[in-house]
Amino acid sequence: MHRVYNHISKVTDVFWNSKAYFPVVFLITVLFLTLKSYVEGAMALIFLSGWMLLFCSEFMAAVSPFLCIFILSAPMYDNLNDFTRCIPIGMVYAAALVLRLLSDFKPVRVGNSAVGMALVSAAAALGGTGYVRTHHLPAALTVYYVVGLGIGAFASYVLFRSQLAEMSKKKLIRKMSFTFLTMGLSMCVCIFLSYIWKWDAFLEDGLQYLKYRNFAAVILVMTIPMIFFIARHCKWTLLLTVPYTTAMVMCGSRSALLFGMIMMAMCCIYSVKYKICPAWLMCVIVALAMIVVFVFDTDWFKDFYALRISEGLSNDENRMAMIKRAIKDFIRNPIFGVGLSNTANCDLAEGVEGSMFFYHNAFAQVVGSMGILGLAAYGKLVFDRVRFFIRYKSAFTSATALCYAGILMISMTNPGIFCPFPNTFMVALAFGVLEIASEDDREIIFEHGHLIRCQAGRKHMMP
Repeated sequence: MHRVYNHISKVTDVFWNSKAYFPVVFLITVLFLTLKSYVEGAMALIFLSGWMLLFCSEFMAAVSPFLCIFILSAPMYDNLNDFTRCIPIGMVYAAALVLRLLSDFKPVRVGNSAVGMALVSAAAALGGTGYVRTHHLPAALTVYYVVGLGIGAFASYVLFRSQLAEMSKKKLIRKMSFTFLTMGLSMCVCIFLSYIWKWDAFLEDGLQYLKYRNFAAVILVMTIPMIFFIARHCKWTLLLTVPYTTAMVMCGSRSALLFGMIMMAMCCIYSVKYKICPAWLMCVIVALAMIVVFVFDTDWFKDFYALRISEGLSNDENRMAMIKRAIKDFIRNPIFGVGLSNTANCDLAEGVEGSMFFYHNAFAQVVGSMGILGLAAYGKLVFDRVRFFIRYKSAFTSATALCYAGILMISMTNPGIFCPFPNTFMVALAFGVLEIASEDDREIIFEHGHLIRCQAGRKHMMP
């Protein structure tokens, strides 16, 4: 039996280390999107992720198929209950994860983000203390958001920080960048297929109403910097900006349009700074883009986006009402806010039944739901991360900083970082990998009952 396991493990490692791994994950996702077999596709990806957990020597191998499950869930926005059929295989997957962690025990490691994430976890748990009333009690799905944004996010960070620490830094960076790129390209395909299924309606009405557009905006804007990072080694990767840009327009999210344009501008600066493209070529591309805008009438675009523009104008009052409600909630309970699980505000916006109420603005969400404690926690977290970006300058650090900036920008108008999976999970992955790759000198390791601090590669025992 041991020989069989070793043989399977070797074959699995060969697959993981081959150039075929990410294309296979991508093609599996695309296949089930095309067949509209979303639940069956989720089962297949859960199986693949579980297989990698059990037989691959590196934990990172299980991440990409796990994240792509959420791409398959996007078209099922109104029918997420269908995924309850995945519970049996999900339980097997959970058992595989526990078995992996127990059989391949790694010392618990934390780094630069640990204090801030611990404070955020506490703020999420304590939010609403002294205010939540009986008729405002959370629904089951709301509890998922609170637990996921709190202890779940912190646990994900510790998991990545500990399990990935022994991987080669160069390999870890490469695998994470392709993990993000696979997510982004899968979302592009998901959007394009949504239009293919509604082709007649598209030809007649133009822009289609995609209910998962906000989720699509997060994935696209957050992952596009990795195209430019990978392009440092393969310039042809820059061609992927075409489907990305098209998808950002077609998804129907105004946030994707606005922040996607800003992100593309920042990525262009990144490409010049790290000599991916010469400055003169970037100037030519920008000039050509401006010529296209001036030469061709933009009325077609106004007509194409007319529905979303008029809808946006009619909903402006709702957005302002959410911000005003956040201020009132803060005044009601300034220390802890009214709580992430509070259902009292659900009268202002429709969402998935039982989900957490979103103020559709990150600052308002923290102020209204978690009060002063939340402001202090998120302030500490963001401050530490920005300081980290300044301190450890590299092409990968800058690309990850752009990814983080992307989800923060989207969070100014949409839930963004306040969705546990995959959004917050991806942020935890990014910072776990970034700290390992940057050899964070604030790394702390817990092993065999001792606290070991690593500074600049040196280890010394602490009481």
